Amino acid sequence: MARLHEIMEAVRPERVVHFADREIDTVMCRPRAVTGKQVLFVCMDEFLEYNLWCDWRTYVPELAGMNPAAVLAPAELPGLDMPQLIVADSRKALGYAARVVTGLPDKDLRLYGVTGTNGKTSSVRLVSHLLSRQEVLCGSMGTLGVDVPGCFSRPGVYTTPLASELYEQLAVMRRHGARAVAMEVSSHALALDRTAGLTFDGAILTNVKRDHLDFHRTPEAYIAAKQKLFCRVADNGWGVLNRHSPCWEAFAECCTGRVITFGLEGSGADVVGTDIRLAATHSTFTVHFQGR
Repeated sequence: MARLHEIMEAVRPERVVHFADREIDTVMCRPRAVTGKQVLFVCMDEFLEYNLWCDWRTYVPELAGMNPAAVLAPAELPGLDMPQLIVADSRKALGYAARVVTGLPDKDLRLYGVTGTNGKTSSVRLVSHLLSRQEVLCGSMGTLGVDVPGCFSRPGVYTTPLASELYEQLAVMRRHGARAVAMEVSSHALALDRTAGLTFDGAILTNVKRDHLDFHRTPEAYIAAKQKLFCRVADNGWGVLNRHSPCWEAFAECCTGRVITFGLEGSGADVVGTDIRLAATHSTFTVHFQGR
């Protein structure tokens, strides 16, 4: 829960209309989901339902009947006698508002983001498994849903959820004792700023292939969206890059943390896999790192 003035400090609105410093316990962006009287409703264009793009102007007439405590929007909404925070980018502001209302859950979690055309789900589950085996309870978030080993598991809809739901899930994982979270970060989510406000301890690039051009339009825009993850790595964090990806150097250049590469023999990577054997039930390989 947070006061409206605390949310204003995080989102820095250009203008405020009908200000009243109300308590906010939930941030929502889906019109049909609004319940309770302490809701901050965020008006934004997004995939509010799976694969269904919504224009925020279409549900403005419903807002008065929803009776939220306050509204955050890209423009003033005439005729609504409630606090309105007017911002330039309401999608990005959704993340910053949700972060405050959920109690800054990311501050207590080590975050590892995985992006790539293929291999995100497997990589996330491997990171979660390995850290948990090292007694760092690590939750996972992605295509298979949300999971904290030995605590709870729930299905998901999006590869990377909307920012309001993402922060709620991080808060739930923190309450269950997680100290780290590995999450799939899709190119759609990065382009739409669903991870706004997060700093990652590690970012992994599995690969980049020709995909999602219906949304990104060009391969260059697709790559640029994925690069945004590596611009959010902590200074002491790691960017982990597939040396076989033709554009790995572009990701290395934009990474704000340290960079380590992986690949097969002859790739020149820092971490090299050899003796790879694939079976129906398992895979085996030898890892080479720093001469060992």
